[in-house]
Amino acid sequence: MNTRIRSSLIVIFFIPLFSQTANAVDLTGSWEGKWKCKYFSGGAYTSDENVSSTMKISQSGEDLNVVIDDNFFNYHGIVKTSNTNANKGAASFISCKTDTTLIAPSGYNELISAKVAVNPQTGGAVLTAVSTGQQFTADAVSSVCRYTMKRVNTDDPLIPPC
Repeated sequence: MNTRIRSSLIVIFFIPLFSQTANAVDLTGSWEGKWKCKYFSGGAYTSDENVSSTMKISQSGEDLNVVIDDNFFNYHGIVKTSNTNANKGAASFISCKTDTTLIAPSGYNELISAKVAVNPQTGGAVLTAVSTGQQFTADAVSSVCRYTMKRVNTDDPLIPPC
């Protein structure tokens, strides 16, 4: 076999090994923590918080289905793993209620951007996030929220898609 054919066969054999996608950081499970939001409504700022918030995540590959505070907030998202640390990554969730009509009272949009760190040996994980939201009511509400969550178990809560 000549050198050119042998080199081609080696390249064809090794391409699948290097092109496989690494597993995404696994966020599946139940989480507990808190969130605090600052709203602009009716021409003034106000705030709200939940210091005993819950979050449940079901994951398939990089795809996420998320519920915060017992189905009050539902999201669809994606997670990506860090190129330098397989136990860290970033995730984004978009509200299932997203409405681009921007017409009161139905318009609602929220996007959460999160940093995640997991410990595969213990199942522990930490998620810190910030969100921006808009709710188009007569008062034209906008918000910025901050989340801090810790995973308390890794059982799949079987959250359905939006």
